Amino acid sequence: MMPQLFLIALTSVLTTSCLAAASEPMSREFKLSLDTAQFAQQEAAARTYATRFKDLVKLHMGVEAGAEFRQEKARQVRYLDTPGSCKLARSGYILRERTDGGKRQLTLKLRHADSAHVMQARLAGTDAKSKLEEDVSPPMNGRLSRSASIRVPQAPTLLGQAAAMFPILAAQGRDDEPLQTVGALVGMEAVYGIGQWQSQGVEWDTDLTFWNDAQGKLLFAEASFRYSVPEQNADQAALAAQRLFLAMQADAPWVALSSPTKTEFAYKGANGAFCTP
Repeated sequence: MMPQLFLIALTSVLTTSCLAAASEPMSREFKLSLDTAQFAQQEAAARTYATRFKDLVKLHMGVEAGAEFRQEKARQVRYLDTPGSCKLARSGYILRERTDGGKRQLTLKLRHADSAHVMQARLAGTDAKSKLEEDVSPPMNGRLSRSASIRVPQAPTLLGQAAAMFPILAAQGRDDEPLQTVGALVGMEAVYGIGQWQSQGVEWDTDLTFWNDAQGKLLFAEASFRYSVPEQNADQAALAAQRLFLAMQADAPWVALSSPTKTEFAYKGANGAFCTP
């Protein structure tokens, strides 16, 4: 019998998906932190994990996960917030900068316990790329979020500059409040595509993501898979996703003992707490 905790979590996930699907498309991404000790030889171990993951897809979804193992992205990642007070994070906002060559993308994400608040929020102007999604972390904790991304020539260093890009931030504090790199952490991010497949009438995709420091030391590893919530048969897709995600969590020795998200790792991880209690 499936543990009651997972049944309760699944009910929450399905309720959220029904709420979101009623108004606009939504994607769902399942994220699992991996044990960095297993990736001393990063690319070789990543290939091994990719094979193992495809075995789990075959076992729990009954389909083959195609696509060759390949590195898809190499970029720098950091998060921005007001030092000490962490006004953005404490209001449910995440401000992330990704730099790929000469291109810089700034993303604002809103997470909130009130799903209606997230769905109604407008983070930026019409020129921003916006999406509604649900992030699912172990064991089956779903959090609805909305994000908006824009290309910028340079990152904001003051809260007022960020508010000029994302007007919803105007109420978060004084325009002259500084923004700093959370935890002084700049991750060298490598993203590997390890599989794509079709099941329950939807397309599924999965990645392995690694953060290294400037010296090449592995700081963080994560496996994730995602799909767009369909208008029909959403329950069946959610159940299939749950089976796969629980199998990933039970797949020793790959899984990290604790399972922070990338954002949580940046705020509380290797460089200590950035926010004043």
